[in-house]
Amino acid sequence: MSFILSLYKISRTIGLGKIYETRLPWLRRYIKGSGMRIPYEGYIALITLIPLIISILAFILSYNLHLVAGTVLPPFISIILSSIISIIAYLLALTILILIPVMKFRSRGELIDIKIPILQSYLATLALSGMSSERILLRLYELRKLIGIDIEFEEIAKSLLLRGEDVTKALDRAIEITPSSRLATILAALKGLATTGTGLVDYVRMSFTESLSVLETKARMAYSSLSILIEVFISLTVLLPVVVLLVVIALFSFGGALYRPPIHPKIIVGLVSFIVVPFVSLGLLVVVDSILSKVRP
Repeated sequence: MSFILSLYKISRTIGLGKIYETRLPWLRRYIKGSGMRIPYEGYIALITLIPLIISILAFILSYNLHLVAGTVLPPFISIILSSIISIIAYLLALTILILIPVMKFRSRGELIDIKIPILQSYLATLALSGMSSERILLRLYELRKLIGIDIEFEEIAKSLLLRGEDVTKALDRAIEITPSSRLATILAALKGLATTGTGLVDYVRMSFTESLSVLETKARMAYSSLSILIEVFISLTVLLPVVVLLVVIALFSFGGALYRPPIHPKIIVGLVSFIVVPFVSLGLLVVVDSILSKVRP
């Protein structure tokens, strides 16, 4: 933590940290809701310093490449081109660092949606036990690792235990940072039910049935997508090498009398069999994993 604090002080000293902190306050929600274990101020320091370091290195590398290559460009033009490359590197690094929390935020929202039925089952059990709303939320905080939803319940526990706020305020804080609209809806309903003190069991029963229906629909869509991917996998990984081999044999028969290739036929077959097919298979595995992650609890 002291290292991050030092980086933050450096970023504030050079001035850019203050600028980004005033221009990117909206990023705080994404950093906290994405599950990144770094404070907003520390990430602002990274946004300030990392692009700056990368741009300096890009300028030095680009300018030295001009010198090593012995280019005919005048030194002034080389400096201008290196400066342009440095600026592009700075903007690219800055954009990537800003997008990382946003992408992780959205990805975590999809993972939370899968865990909703687990949360509702625990919530129903606790509601039937007759616990108060505050006690239920603190118990869910204790079970956060089993449920698979931790950031929101950690925020609720901090609000209740450390800040001394009431249940309504604690739920508001969790709703503000959660990337899942379904979880936000449940927390908002709990907020209303905490005020009235009735109807929690009925609400959980109704929402649990709805969640199972949504999960069933997603599972059917995933099954349809996987069926198509299996056909694509068989076509590309099994049939493609055979087709390429047959085409090579047909075109390059009779010692190249029909067609003389610019590349040796063995190289073509080797590239398809040992480079194209493995990379295509790896890409399909990534797609399959992304599909299953939306229905896998």
